[in-house]
Amino acid sequence: MRKACWTTERNTWPIGHRHATRGDAADRTEKGRIMRRMVRGASWGVYLLCVLVTLAGTARADQSPPGCSVNNLQADLSFPPADSNVICGTVVPFTATVFNGTSPGACDVTMTDVVFTCPDTTTGNPTGTMTTLDSNATFTASPPSSTTYPPQNCTIGIVSGGGCSCPAINRARVEANGTLHDNPTATDDVGIAKTVSINCFTTTTTTSTSTSTSTSTSTSTSTSTSTSTSTSTSTSSSSTSTSTSTSTSTSTSTSTSTSTSTSTSTSPPTTSTTCPTITIAGMQLGTSFLVSSEGKFGNGSTIIGGFAANFVTDDDAIRIGKHATADDLIGNIVGVGRGSDVGTVVSTSTRKGQGVTITFDKTGQRGTNPLFTPFCPIPTITCDPSNGKTLGPAANTTLGPGVYGDLRLFKGSTLTLTGPGTFTFCSIHTAKGVNIVVAGGAQSTINVAPANLPTSSGEFRLSDGSTFGPDAGTTTPILNVAGPIVRIGSGSSLQAFLSAPNALLAAGRSAKISGTFCVFTTRSDKGVTLMCPPPGPSNTTTTTEVVTTTTSSTTTTFVGSVGEAFLDR
Repeated sequence: MRKACWTTERNTWPIGHRHATRGDAADRTEKGRIMRRMVRGASWGVYLLCVLVTLAGTARADQSPPGCSVNNLQADLSFPPADSNVICGTVVPFTATVFNGTSPGACDVTMTDVVFTCPDTTTGNPTGTMTTLDSNATFTASPPSSTTYPPQNCTIGIVSGGGCSCPAINRARVEANGTLHDNPTATDDVGIAKTVSINCFTTTTTTSTSTSTSTSTSTSTSTSTSTSTSTSTSTSSSSTSTSTSTSTSTSTSTSTSTSTSTSTSTSPPTTSTTCPTITIAGMQLGTSFLVSSEGKFGNGSTIIGGFAANFVTDDDAIRIGKHATADDLIGNIVGVGRGSDVGTVVSTSTRKGQGVTITFDKTGQRGTNPLFTPFCPIPTITCDPSNGKTLGPAANTTLGPGVYGDLRLFKGSTLTLTGPGTFTFCSIHTAKGVNIVVAGGAQSTINVAPANLPTSSGEFRLSDGSTFGPDAGTTTPILNVAGPIVRIGSGSSLQAFLSAPNALLAAGRSAKISGTFCVFTTRSDKGVTLMCPPPGPSNTTTTTEVVTTTTSSTTTTFVGSVGEAFLDR
C-alpha cells in the first residue's frame, strides 16, 4: 500500500515512488493545490474569528479611569429615627442612596440595577414587595457620582378585621448590582446590599365609658287643724259678761330624698410603647438593656431595644457574639462578632469581625458622661427570714402581698402572686419547669434582698424551662434585686422591669427576657432574645357613686397570703 506523502512544497516525488506514472503525478499535483487552498482558507477563518473575539472583549472590558483598582460602589438605606419603634400598621418611608468615587483609585461601575425590598408583613424578613429603583445605571468614579432615590413606603404588619399583627423585627433591604471596569481584558461583577430593621409593637388601648343615672324621690305630708269657740252673755242693769275662746293647731311635715348617680368616662383610644430611649450622637437610641460598664451576649442572640453601658471606664466593653442582631449598641468599647447585623453603634472605639453590617457607625462619638444618673436605683428592701415559703413538686397555689423570707419552688410547681401589691423575699430559687405568675391587673412590685444571714442570699434564680411574668390581664411587674445574682435558665422566660445594680445577669441558652433591665454586668449562652415589654392590658375606668340620706357602708375583703399547698404551713 502506498504512502500518502506527496510533498507539494517541493513538487517532487518522495523517495520510493520513482516508478509512478505521469498520470498519477498530475492527479496528485491537482490534489495538492486543493489541499493548500483549504488549509489557507481555514487559517484565515480562524484568524478572523480570533480578531473578532478580541475586539468584542476589548469593547466590554476596560479600565476606567485608567489605572483604577478600587471597587468603591456603596449604598445607604435609612428611615426616620422616630420610626425605630413603631405601632403595628404604621407606614414607614425608607430612602436608598447609591454612590461611587469616595475612595482614591475607584473604578467606574456601569449597567447597575438597584432594587429595594420592603419587610414581609408576616415574617419581617426583607422578602416583601420589591421595587426596581434603577436599571442600567452608571456610577462614575471621577467625578464621584451619587443618586438618592424617592422614599419607598412600607406598611409594617397586617391590619385586618379591626386588629393588627406584626413581627417584632422588620427588615428592609436595598441591593445594587453592576459591572466594574477595573481590568482592560476582563469584566468583574460588583454587588452590594444594605439592610436596616425597625421594631413593631401592638397597641395599648385605654377605654372609658360614661353613663349617668339619677333617681330622686321626695314625699311631703302636711296636716293642720284649728278650733275656735266663743260665748258671750250680756244683761243690762245688772251686767253679766262671759267669754270663752279655744284654739288648736297641728302641723306635720315629712320629707325623704334619695339620689343615685353612676358615672363612667370614655376617652378616645390611646397607644404607647415602653422602650426607653436616650438622645446621643444626634440620634434617639434604645437603652432598654443597661449594664454598669461591661457585658456580653452570645452567638446568635437578638437584642430589640438597645444594649448600653452607662459608664465609660478603661478597657470595659459591651460585646455581642457571631451572627447576632442588635438595634443599638452604646459603650466605651463595642465588640461585634463575625456576621452580625447592628443598627447603630456609638462608641469610643469599635472592634468588629468579618461580614459585620453596621447601618449607622458613630465610632468616636460616645463621650465620657454617664447615660443616667443615678444608675439603677432601687428602694431599701427588708425581708423577714422567719417567714420562708416552700412550694412542693407540681403544687399550685397563691400568695398575697406581704414580707417573706426565702421562696423555694420545687419542680413543676405554679405560684400565683395575687396582686396588685408589694411582695418582698429574702431570695427566690426555683427548680425546673416552675411558673411564677403575677396577677391582679395593676402593676405589682417584687423585691428580693438578703437578710444578712448565712442562709439568705438575696439571689433570684429561675431554673431551666421556667417562667416569671404577668398573666394576660396584668401590667408587667417591677422586679428589684439587691443580691449578687440574677439567673435565667436555658429556655426560660422573664417578663419584668428588672433593677439589680449589684448583680451579674446570667442567661442560659435560648432564654428570653421581655421588659427592661439595669444590672452590674451580663453574660449569656447562645440564642438569647432581649425585647421591649409588650404593651399593657386594656384599662377601663368606671366610677359609681350612691348617695342616701341615712345609710352608708363599706366592706373590704383581703385574700389570705398563703395557700394550703405550702410545705411550711
